[in-house]
Amino acid sequence: MEATVSGERIEWENISGNIEMSEETFFDQWMGLERHFGEFGQPGYRETTLTHRGGVFGAGNQVNVRYTLLRDESGKLLCVHGYYMEDGIHKGLTLKVHPDHQRQGIGTKMLTYVRDRHERETGETFTYNESLQGATMTGPVANLINKTIANENAAFDQGEGE
Repeated sequence: MEATVSGERIEWENISGNIEMSEETFFDQWMGLERHFGEFGQPGYRETTLTHRGGVFGAGNQVNVRYTLLRDESGKLLCVHGYYMEDGIHKGLTLKVHPDHQRQGIGTKMLTYVRDRHERETGETFTYNESLQGATMTGPVANLINKTIANENAAFDQGEGE
């Protein structure tokens, strides 16, 4: 049985990134997100759903992607997470943190927010293993996911002894 974050320890084997991305490519992609969603907007978490056609989903296919944006108190875009549903499973599409704000816990906050929202809305436990199976990701994103799960397991282990 697959363990999950809602009351059970997560059974997990660390994953590795399977794509390389240059700093220039990352920056270009981030600039594209700012152009699309706006460099500034209302502070806090915001949701939007966009329909994507073709591309990574295959010619002629249409997929609704739900984006979660995180902005700081001034409204500056800090983080973007996008996912779609496939056969009832939450599939991550993108997780990007502003280049000037990386390694400050923002990606971790976003992953926690998205996981908790998924569980509130569906009433189902978020399963990392199913959601990330076959996912394409960079090394830093894989490291972030591994660290997030390790931290959740450590918190579970501490609570278990009480």
